[in-house]
Amino acid sequence: MTTEPPGSEALLVCDRTSDNYLLLDVGWDASGRVHDTLVHLHLLNGQVLIEKDGIEYGIAQDLQEAGIPAADLVTAWRAAPSKLRREAVAA
Repeated sequence: MTTEPPGSEALLVCDRTSDNYLLLDVGWDASGRVHDTLVHLHLLNGQVLIEKDGIEYGIAQDLQEAGIPAADLVTAWRAAPSKLRREAVAA
């Protein structure tokens, strides 16, 4: 059993080399260790691929309010692989 106090914190991980950005929830809760990816964004060819969105109302709303056009947001887990996406994965 751990002696860590309960609670978790948001941790932002930015990899500017690969243009991947993650928001993690890390810490402890009543059931034990917490380590969850809440959001994973990948910037690719002028678009924001939303690889994972664990935000209740959706991260796209926040991104649009920050000035990113809806046309530049791609929900990667819902979309069928496009030619653009396949080329990026193959690279």
